[in-house]
Amino acid sequence: MAVDDAMKSVSPFAFIISLIYSLIVLWFFGIHSGSLFMRYWMFNWLSIMVFGMIVFLFTINLGVLGNSLLTVFVVLLLASATFQLALELSPTFYRYGYGLPLYHIVNGARHLLFNSYSNFGLNIGVLVAYFAAFWILALVTSADWLRINF
Repeated sequence: MAVDDAMKSVSPFAFIISLIYSLIVLWFFGIHSGSLFMRYWMFNWLSIMVFGMIVFLFTINLGVLGNSLLTVFVVLLLASATFQLALELSPTFYRYGYGLPLYHIVNGARHLLFNSYSNFGLNIGVLVAYFAAFWILALVTSADWLRINF
Protein backbone atom coordinates (compact mmCIF):
# COMPACT_ATOMS: atom_id res chain seq x y z
CA MET A 1 0.00 0.00 0.00
CA ALA A 2 1.51 3.28 -1.07
CA VAL A 3 1.36 6.39 1.07
CA ASP A 4 -0.84 8.20 -1.44
CA ASP A 5 -3.39 5.36 -1.36
CA ALA A 6 -3.41 5.37 2.42
CA MET A 7 -3.87 9.13 2.59
CA LYS A 8 -6.73 9.02 0.06
CA SER A 9 -8.56 6.56 2.29
CA VAL A 10 -7.69 8.27 5.59
CA SER A 11 -8.26 11.89 4.60
CA PRO A 12 -12.08 11.82 4.05
CA PHE A 13 -12.51 9.78 7.22
CA ALA A 14 -10.43 12.27 9.21
CA PHE A 15 -12.34 15.15 7.64
CA ILE A 16 -15.71 13.78 8.75
CA ILE A 17 -14.50 12.74 12.21
CA SER A 18 -13.02 16.20 12.79
CA LEU A 19 -16.33 17.76 11.68
CA ILE A 20 -18.34 15.65 14.14
CA TYR A 21 -15.89 16.31 16.98
CA SER A 22 -15.87 20.05 16.27
CA LEU A 23 -19.67 20.23 16.17
CA ILE A 24 -19.95 18.45 19.52
CA VAL A 25 -17.30 20.58 21.24
CA LEU A 26 -18.64 23.87 19.91
CA TRP A 27 -22.19 22.88 20.85
CA PHE A 28 -21.10 22.22 24.45
CA PHE A 29 -19.24 25.54 24.56
CA GLY A 30 -22.21 27.41 23.09
CA ILE A 31 -20.13 29.07 20.37
CA HIS A 32 -22.15 30.18 17.37
CA SER A 33 -19.52 32.00 15.33
CA GLY A 34 -19.08 30.55 11.87
CA SER A 35 -15.50 31.72 11.46
CA LEU A 36 -14.46 30.24 14.81
CA PHE A 37 -16.15 26.99 13.86
CA MET A 38 -14.22 26.78 10.58
CA ARG A 39 -10.90 27.55 12.27
CA TYR A 40 -11.56 24.97 14.97
CA TRP A 41 -12.69 22.36 12.43
CA MET A 42 -9.63 22.81 10.21
CA PHE A 43 -7.35 22.78 13.25
CA ASN A 44 -8.88 19.47 14.38
CA TRP A 45 -8.53 18.08 10.88
CA LEU A 46 -4.84 19.00 10.82
CA SER A 47 -4.39 17.40 14.25
CA ILE A 48 -6.06 14.18 13.15
CA MET A 49 -3.98 14.08 9.97
CA VAL A 50 -0.75 14.48 11.98
CA PHE A 51 -1.63 11.62 14.29
CA GLY A 52 -2.88 9.58 11.34
CA MET A 53 0.52 9.89 9.70
CA ILE A 54 2.28 8.96 12.94
CA VAL A 55 0.12 5.86 13.39
CA PHE A 56 0.52 4.96 9.71
CA LEU A 57 4.28 5.25 9.93
CA PHE A 58 4.61 3.17 13.07
CA THR A 59 2.09 0.41 12.34
CA ILE A 60 2.32 -0.17 8.61
CA ASN A 61 6.07 0.16 8.20
CA LEU A 62 7.32 -1.28 11.48
CA GLY A 63 4.71 -3.96 12.22
CA VAL A 64 4.58 -5.38 15.75
CA LEU A 65 7.65 -3.42 16.80
CA GLY A 66 5.86 -0.29 15.57
CA ASN A 67 2.93 -0.97 17.88
CA SER A 68 5.28 -1.16 20.85
CA LEU A 69 7.08 2.03 19.82
CA LEU A 70 3.75 3.76 19.24
CA THR A 71 2.68 2.90 22.78
CA VAL A 72 5.86 4.46 24.18
CA PHE A 73 5.34 7.51 21.94
CA VAL A 74 1.76 7.97 23.16
CA VAL A 75 2.86 7.71 26.80
CA LEU A 76 5.49 10.39 26.18
CA LEU A 77 2.91 12.57 24.44
CA LEU A 78 0.44 12.31 27.28
CA ALA A 79 3.11 13.05 29.87
CA SER A 80 4.05 16.26 28.12
CA ALA A 81 0.66 17.54 26.99
CA THR A 82 0.22 19.91 29.97
CA PHE A 83 -3.34 18.84 30.70
CA GLN A 84 -2.91 19.19 34.45
CA LEU A 85 0.44 20.85 35.07
CA ALA A 86 2.23 23.43 32.96
CA LEU A 87 5.57 22.40 31.51
CA GLU A 88 7.19 25.37 33.23
CA LEU A 89 6.26 23.85 36.59
CA SER A 90 7.20 20.30 35.65
CA PRO A 91 10.63 18.75 36.23
CA THR A 92 13.11 19.50 33.48
CA PHE A 93 12.79 15.95 32.12
CA TYR A 94 9.34 16.81 30.72
CA ARG A 95 10.54 19.87 28.80
CA TYR A 96 10.91 17.70 25.68
CA GLY A 97 7.15 18.20 25.40
CA TYR A 98 7.62 21.62 23.82
CA GLY A 99 8.59 19.91 20.59
CA LEU A 100 5.90 17.23 20.48
CA PRO A 101 2.68 17.68 18.49
CA LEU A 102 0.19 17.14 21.32
CA TYR A 103 1.55 20.15 23.22
CA HIS A 104 0.83 22.34 20.20
CA ILE A 105 -2.59 20.77 19.68
CA VAL A 106 -3.60 21.50 23.28
CA ASN A 107 -2.32 25.10 23.12
CA GLY A 108 -4.00 25.73 19.76
CA ALA A 109 -7.31 24.37 21.03
CA ARG A 110 -7.03 26.53 24.15
CA HIS A 111 -6.44 29.53 21.94
CA LEU A 112 -9.49 28.82 19.78
CA LEU A 113 -11.91 27.82 22.53
CA PHE A 114 -10.92 30.14 25.36
CA ASN A 115 -9.33 32.99 23.36
CA SER A 116 -6.21 32.64 25.46
CA TYR A 117 -2.89 34.13 24.51
CA SER A 118 -0.73 31.72 22.58
CA ASN A 119 1.51 31.40 19.58
CA PHE A 120 -1.20 30.01 17.33
CA GLY A 121 0.88 30.48 14.20
CA LEU A 122 3.72 28.52 15.81
CA ASN A 123 1.29 25.76 16.76
CA ILE A 124 0.03 25.47 13.18
CA GLY A 125 3.57 25.61 11.81
CA VAL A 126 4.78 22.82 14.07
CA LEU A 127 1.82 20.61 13.15
CA VAL A 128 2.35 21.20 9.42
CA ALA A 129 6.06 20.46 9.83
CA TYR A 130 5.29 17.21 11.67
CA PHE A 131 2.79 16.22 8.99
CA ALA A 132 5.24 16.95 6.17
CA ALA A 133 8.15 15.20 7.90
CA PHE A 134 6.16 12.07 8.72
CA TRP A 135 4.61 12.03 5.26
CA ILE A 136 8.03 12.13 3.61
CA LEU A 137 9.37 9.53 6.05
CA ALA A 138 6.38 7.27 5.40
CA LEU A 139 6.82 7.72 1.66
CA VAL A 140 10.50 6.76 1.82
CA THR A 141 10.00 3.78 4.14
CA SER A 142 6.96 2.43 2.32
CA ALA A 143 8.81 2.64 -1.01
CA ASP A 144 11.66 0.70 0.59
CA TRP A 145 9.16 -1.79 2.06
CA LEU A 146 7.50 -2.28 -1.34
CA ARG A 147 10.89 -2.79 -3.03
CA ILE A 148 11.91 -5.42 -0.46
CA ASN A 149 8.62 -7.35 -0.34
CA PHE A 150 7.70 -7.28 -4.01
